[in-house]
Amino acid sequence: MLRSLTAVVIVGLATFLEARSMSERTAIQDARIHGDAIARIIAAPMVDASVRAHDPAATKAFNDIMLERVLGPSIVHMKLWAVDGTVIWSDEKSLVGQRFELEQPVRRLAGTSFTHAELSDLSGPENALEKDNGQLLEVYVGTKDADGVPMIFETY
Repeated sequence: MLRSLTAVVIVGLATFLEARSMSERTAIQDARIHGDAIARIIAAPMVDASVRAHDPAATKAFNDIMLERVLGPSIVHMKLWAVDGTVIWSDEKSLVGQRFELEQPVRRLAGTSFTHAELSDLSGPENALEKDNGQLLEVYVGTKDADGVPMIFETY
């Protein structure tokens, strides 16, 4: 009886751990696909020299689309980065113009076409405003804007 109970507990624990791991992998893959689509189909075509220069009309148009059509239940924060780590645009306006060190995998791929997704480490200074959202998935997408300038679009 004790062996049977031990076997049931071990199998149950192993099943739980594997299900949790599969769930996490699936969530990261879904976030990667969603973040990539937002960056390449919505954000990148709207970013040009006027958005990068913070032209009020261009920034307002970009801001309106991103905040009214993208930000919502599945996307809680967004940032547009230059490859040097400068925040060009964010739904958190206080971050715009600030420069941060990009995470190692993103820094290594900056300037190329890539998608990187992971569970967020909210301890970084650029994530100070995300701490109230619990655990988040972050997706970085490296692409080129409408002028062909490399950029990185990040969603949470």
